[in-house]
Parts: sequence; structure tokens; C-alpha cells
Amino acid sequence: MKRRRNRIAWVGVWSAGHNNIRYQELLPRLTNVDQYPVRLHQRWWIRGVQRRVLYPCLAVLLRLRYPFLLATDPRLARLFAGHVICELDDPVDLEAEVSVFSRPNVIGVIVASEAIRVRLRQGGLKKTVEVVAQGVSPENLDEKKAVAIRQTLRSSSEEVVIGLNQPYSYLGQELRNQRIAAMYAIDGLLRAMEEVRRQVPAAVLWVMGRASSGVKAYADGHPWLRLAGYQPHGQILNFVSAFDIGVYPRGGDALGAASIKLLEYMACGVPTVGLTAGEMDVIRDSGAGIVASDWSEFVQGVVQLARDEPLRRELGRRGPTYARSFSWERLGAAYRDLLDRMVQGAPPTRVTF
Repeated sequence: MKRRRNRIAWVGVWSAGHNNIRYQELLPRLTNVDQYPVRLHQRWWIRGVQRRVLYPCLAVLLRLRYPFLLATDPRLARLFAGHVICELDDPVDLEAEVSVFSRPNVIGVIVASEAIRVRLRQGGLKKTVEVVAQGVSPENLDEKKAVAIRQTLRSSSEEVVIGLNQPYSYLGQELRNQRIAAMYAIDGLLRAMEEVRRQVPAAVLWVMGRASSGVKAYADGHPWLRLAGYQPHGQILNFVSAFDIGVYPRGGDALGAASIKLLEYMACGVPTVGLTAGEMDVIRDSGAGIVASDWSEFVQGVVQLARDEPLRRELGRRGPTYARSFSWERLGAAYRDLLDRMVQGAPPTRVTF
């Protein structure tokens, strides 16, 4: 097998409609990276073999051809007997991730937020850590399609459309994993919306993404909750632009992860109300919304914006300019240049597996 000098390999699982948006946007822009996606089969048992056997084995075999691996799954750093650049956008276990990134064959780490870099440093990581932020594709907004969707979402011109964009929505009782519940359970939002509705009867909530059976049952009894279902990534901005107010009901500690959803709200000029999660830093920095310290303030913020259209427009205008500086096109070019610099400065290593 012919060696590809100074080329970087990437291997990962790939499934239509279930991909990490960051990698879906960045990888096609990394012309110095050769991609080896493992496309997941529809049958669950075959998918299991692909994830547990084929995917890791491919990472091992790529060493025969490539001196460098871009590992978006940090575990692959243990399998690839060459130089590894690790990418981390969504921390899961910082102690374990610091341990992997500290291996002698890891020549650099790229993360999606300054908060993740700080946490890795605090965890004892000494390697180079660079930040390439999350992004958005403003060019995906099609005004004609957005207008058509806007007309579809409203049953009357008086309605105030409050929107939530996330891939999954559950009721807390349906989830045992507390981390997943903190990300995708919408019980708090539904209770907050009941209070918003008492004060602003014209307010309705549209939820984008796949809804659980519990959320669907709740919607059946509460007609103000409307489910838009799964939308392809290329259509997200067209739907989001139909919102009057975007909401981000996540609280707690996301280990420094940053949110693409907030940038999507901002790119569409939609003011946002959210809880004091670290991801809300972009809203604080831009002034494109309201950051609430608790659910009571969250309700107050939504009610204020629902009643004050000029304020909605003022906050919404602050978003697009800020979001354009985080275009995937710009970030992809920066990422590509960063990988080149890491490859050119890679020190020799002796790794034992």
C-alpha cells in the first residue's frame, strides 16, 4: 500500500440524519484530510459489528498508509500507531480524555470552545490545545422557503411563535441518563410555557427534532405545543427564521461544550431566551437575547419579548453580524491551516501498543 506522506486520515461512523453537524460541515472543507466514513447499516446487529469491530480495525490498518490521524473519537488514539491529532467538541469524561490526549503519539488537540481548553488544562493536560469554535452556514437560509414555512407555522397573524431547535425531545421520566436528560428533557420548558401562556395566550411553542412518545402525548393534550419533527440540516435555518423567539432551556454543566443551535438562532435574527448555561456565552457577548438565572426569570424574559415586538427586533438585529464571524467556511479554512502547522511541526515519537 502506497504511503501518503503528510496526508491525514480520518475514520468515523456515518449515518444519514444522525451525524455530528460540526464534522459534517468541517470535513468536506479539510482538503488535507482523506476521509474513511463507515456508513452504518440499517440493521442494528450489523451496526454493532461496524461500531465495535470494523471501525476500530480500520483505524489500525490506516497506519499502513498514513503517518497522521485526525481522531474525532479520542479512543482511536490508542489504536493508531502514528501521530494523532485529537478533536473534542463534546466532552464526556474529562479525566479519561486528558489521559488519552496525554499519550506520546498525540501531537495536538483541537477543541470547540475556550471553556473546554481551560478544563483540559485544569485536568493536567500539557499538550498543545487549539480552539476552532462551532459554526453556522448563513448561506443555507433561503428566504422564499423561510417565508413559506413562516406562513405554515402560524395559524393566525396574532400568534407569537416560540421555537426550540434540538435533535431530540423527551420528558424527564423517560430518561435514566442524567446527562442526556439535562440536554434533551423539556419538562422545565413545558412548565414555563404553561405560565407564559397564562400571561400571553397567543404564545405557541414549536419544537423541532424527534419527539418522544411522552412529548407527543403531551402535545395531544396541549394544542399550543406543535411538533415540527426532524428537519434535514440544510433546512434548519429556514425553520428557525420563522420563530419570533428562540429558547435554550438547558441548564447545568455541559463540560464546556458550545452550542450550534444558538448560532443558528442568531444567524436568523431570532432573539434567544435561555438559562445560565456556559453555552449562553455567545448570547451574553452579542447581546442577542436574555440570559435567565432561573425558570422564573426565563418566563419573564419570554413574556417580555412576546409582548414587545420592537425589543425582539432590536435584539434580533445583533445576531446575524456576530454569527457571520463563525461561518463554517471561515472556520474550515482556519482548521485546515491549523492541521498543516501541526503536521509540519510533529515531533518524532516512539509508541508501543
